[in-house]
Amino acid sequence: MKMALAVVLLMSLLFSISVASADEIMYIVGYPDTFLRRDPSTENPYLARMPYGSAVSVIDEGRTWSLICYNGQYGYCMREFLNEDDPYYLMEPRPESAEQAFGTNLLRRGNKTPNIFVMNLQICLVQGGYLECNPGVDGYFGKDTKVALAEFQKEHDLEASGVAGDITKAVLWDEYADLLMQIGYKR
Repeated sequence: MKMALAVVLLMSLLFSISVASADEIMYIVGYPDTFLRRDPSTENPYLARMPYGSAVSVIDEGRTWSLICYNGQYGYCMREFLNEDDPYYLMEPRPESAEQAFGTNLLRRGNKTPNIFVMNLQICLVQGGYLECNPGVDGYFGKDTKVALAEFQKEHDLEASGVAGDITKAVLWDEYADLLMQIGYKR
């Protein structure tokens, strides 16, 4: 009995590994957000909000709905909102100044759509170890980004407001310009 159970567990492990390796990575291209659904219907509440450009694993690609995995959650997404190409990968040119990287407006908590300037801020905060990688660079300035920014400001003897103005942006640029010129975003 124990041997049979061990064989069943081993077979299920091997099957799950083969299924996982067969998954296709695709990207969310519904703007500004697409929703991970519990079932292939828009009638029921959604499980998660998936920002534009998020990577997902496609488990089963259907004609209208696809079964996907996003941040460890399984659910459904409309096929029209999935694309094989990363929408941010080939964005050129990369920023060459603090204004191009972070914009001219204050960056603060509360934006409701993904923002490239916030993404650049988050790239810096993740690189510096202030912001966790999950969700990391999603373009939304939420509580985690505010706390991480305040920590960065405190360590750099700036007012720890959690709001990025011109001085904070200049310090971020001085420290992370090389990184942003390689992987940052510019409109």
